[in-house]
Amino acid sequence: MFDSANKNTNLIKKILLLIEITRFNRPIGSFLLLWPTLTALAVADECGGDVTSGLILIFTIGTFLMRSAGCVINDWTDRDIDKYVERTKSRPITAGKLKAREVKVVVITLVGCSALLVLFTNAKTILISFIAILTTFVYPTLKRYTHWPQAGLGITFSMGIPMAFTAADAPLSLVTLTLFIGNFFWVMAYDTVYAMIDRDDDSSIGIGSTAILFGSRDILAIFVFLILATSFHIFVIRMINFEFISLSFLIMAFLLNCFLFWTIRSRKNDDCLKTFEKTHFYGLIFLLGLLTENFFNS
Repeated sequence: MFDSANKNTNLIKKILLLIEITRFNRPIGSFLLLWPTLTALAVADECGGDVTSGLILIFTIGTFLMRSAGCVINDWTDRDIDKYVERTKSRPITAGKLKAREVKVVVITLVGCSALLVLFTNAKTILISFIAILTTFVYPTLKRYTHWPQAGLGITFSMGIPMAFTAADAPLSLVTLTLFIGNFFWVMAYDTVYAMIDRDDDSSIGIGSTAILFGSRDILAIFVFLILATSFHIFVIRMINFEFISLSFLIMAFLLNCFLFWTIRSRKNDDCLKTFEKTHFYGLIFLLGLLTENFFNS
C-alpha cells in the first residue's frame, strides 16, 4: 500500500514538473503567440482566404503546443546558464529534477502533435512550418553570440502569420509582410521589457539582450518598437480597407501599452514582470477591433 502511495506521489510530482517546464500553468506567452496568429487568420479572410472553424481550432491548439515546446527547448538549451540567473535557477531542468530522456520525450511529443495538426492544412503551410520549427531551435542560442535574441523571438513568434495565410489559401502578399513586420516590432518591445528583469544577471555571465544593448535608453527603444509596430498595423488596416472601428481599437491598444511601458521607468524587476504579463492585451484588442469591424461590415 505504501509503495502504491509513493508511486502516486512521485507521479503527481512528475506531472507538476512537466506542467512547469511546458508553462501550461503560465499561458501569457501562449497568448502573445495566439493573438497575432488569429489576427492573421482574420486578415487572411479579408484577403480572399477561406477561414473555417476547423482551421481556427488547428492554429489555436498548435499555438499552445509549439509555445510549450519552445519553452522546453529554451530551458534545455540554457540549462547550464540558468543556474546563474536568479529568476531561472530553480527551473526543473536546470535544477536536475528531470532526466534528459524525459525532456526529449516531452519535446518530441509536443512538436510531433503540432506536426500532425499541420498535416491537416496544405503543402505550403507544411513547408513554412519547417522554418518555424528551425527558428524555435535557433532562437535560444542567439543570446550567447549577439545582443539580439529578441529579434530571433520576433521572427519565431511571427511565423504563424504566413502559415495562417497559406492554410487559408490566401495569397502571401504585401499585407502578409506588413503584418509580419508589425508583429516583429511588437515582440521586440515586450521582450525587451522581459529582458530587463534579468539584465544584471545576464550581464554578469556574458549573455546578450536588447535590454543590455540599449542600456539607459531601454525605455526609449521600447517606445520606438511600439510606434513601429502600431504604424505597420495601421498600414494593414488600410490595406484591407478597414477604417474607424479597427483604428479606434488599435489606438486604444497603443495607448494601453504606452501606459504600461511608462510604468517601468523605475526599472524594478517586479514592475517589468507585471507590465510584461499585461502586454498581450495589445494583440487581443487589435484582433477584437478587426473582428468587430468585420461583424458590422457583414
